[in-house]
Amino acid sequence: MTEQNDEIKRLQELHEYEILDTPSESDFDALTFIASQICIVPIALINLVDEERVWIKSKVGVQGLEMPRAQSFCAEAIKQKKLLMVEDTTLDSRFSSMPMVVGGPKYRFYAGQPLVSPRGHVLGTLCILDTVPRTLTERQQRALQELGHLAVSQLEIRHHLRRLESTVAAKEKIDLELRNSQMEYKHIIDTANEIIYRTDENGLITFFNPAATRLLQYEQDELIGSHYRKLIHPSFRSSVIKYYGGQFLKEESNTSREVPALTKDGRTVWLDQNVQLLFDQDRISGFSVVARDITEKKRIDERVADSERKLLAIVNTVNEGITLSDESGFFEVFNPRMTELTGYSLHEANDTPDFSRLIASSVDEFQRLLDRQKQLWSEGRVQESEISIRTKTGEKKILLLSSSLIDYNNRKMALSAYRDITEHRKAEQAFRDSARRFMIFFESNPLPTWVFDLESYQYLEVNNAAITHYGYSREEFLAMNIMNLRPPEETENLQSELEIIKTRDSSAAQSKHCLKDGTIIDVQLFW
Repeated sequence: MTEQNDEIKRLQELHEYEILDTPSESDFDALTFIASQICIVPIALINLVDEERVWIKSKVGVQGLEMPRAQSFCAEAIKQKKLLMVEDTTLDSRFSSMPMVVGGPKYRFYAGQPLVSPRGHVLGTLCILDTVPRTLTERQQRALQELGHLAVSQLEIRHHLRRLESTVAAKEKIDLELRNSQMEYKHIIDTANEIIYRTDENGLITFFNPAATRLLQYEQDELIGSHYRKLIHPSFRSSVIKYYGGQFLKEESNTSREVPALTKDGRTVWLDQNVQLLFDQDRISGFSVVARDITEKKRIDERVADSERKLLAIVNTVNEGITLSDESGFFEVFNPRMTELTGYSLHEANDTPDFSRLIASSVDEFQRLLDRQKQLWSEGRVQESEISIRTKTGEKKILLLSSSLIDYNNRKMALSAYRDITEHRKAEQAFRDSARRFMIFFESNPLPTWVFDLESYQYLEVNNAAITHYGYSREEFLAMNIMNLRPPEETENLQSELEIIKTRDSSAAQSKHCLKDGTIIDVQLFW
């Protein structure tokens, strides 16, 4: 019964304010606009909770004027007198099944500051919403709380102005509340890091805060009464004026645009500028602007873009095929060399359901590629390996493939390099074939034949004829050098022969050799 009595009193006080179903008012619209900018959210509302409905007094980012109370976040928020913040509505049982969460706009974040009247009744909320989970910094939470207090002050001022009695005491009270409200509002504006300024309907600046003075280097008397184009870089003035002229003509309540501003000392400063139309009843009375300095972000973005351009230039000129793909196999990079190696373009590679199956030279090779990809995405890197592919024209090639996972634009991507080693492998095979033919000739030669090292003179290989003729085993030969076969008197002749051999010229010579049993024989040497 107590809760029911409290609700009756709350509704009674809400109706006494005589604010439900009234036109928009710039004082309330300014609060929701500032809340959306300070908290960096797309949606901000001043809601008043009636018996069966939630009526919207001021809004940024949504259409409509009311919603069923049972389907609103504010119905829960007015149960307490402190800030309610829900970082992810899908994880909160109070909100996870609401239509606005599971369908429609799919709101994921909510923060509502209760609007508590001087008599202690919660009349509604100043709330913000977003479609992605998030949280607020302590500074943003304090700002939202202060803005909620300002909203209540505006309700009080509005209420008293409509019921003002012609007494000096009542007037002084209203004046004091108004001054306090203005001081609170001024404090928020003066301490904000964002540039905040206003213009009249003709674009002439009527107000700007200290942050604008600090960043743009202009004094108050240099800007008040000037057209806002004075702040815009000359090369962009025409397009910016046309853009905001369009907002004025179409009566778009809010726009966001990156704008290059020009400081007094000639520097270019990039601003992320949000502009809201101000209304006096149904007539546009000017613009309210909140701008954030994004100069450093633009510089970083440009450096990143420049690095990517340079990297792409390198990728497009290297002799290896380079690809960059996601886990589904979609290629973001497929350089010209890769097209030369496979015969397929980037478009053709992405147009096929499975590029690995397309280029694999056999079913077994496709399975190897598939296993390799699974290992790469589970472990982050795989061993360099050879793969056999079949090109678009049917040519078979052998490629050396190396791959690793990298972070690219906040995503895991597979970076792969393909080197054509087909000719290298053919050359290796030709060398092996040549060596095999040489060994057949070497072993079948009926004359003693050997190979020795020109530096150490150590025997490297001997054929069966040498083993049979000289009486040494293969192991004994390989432990000897060519001087071991010569009698001492042959040393001088051997040195002369070695000098000729080192010239790589073919020749022949007469010499003497010692057999294992000590017999000295005359030999004819050829090299």
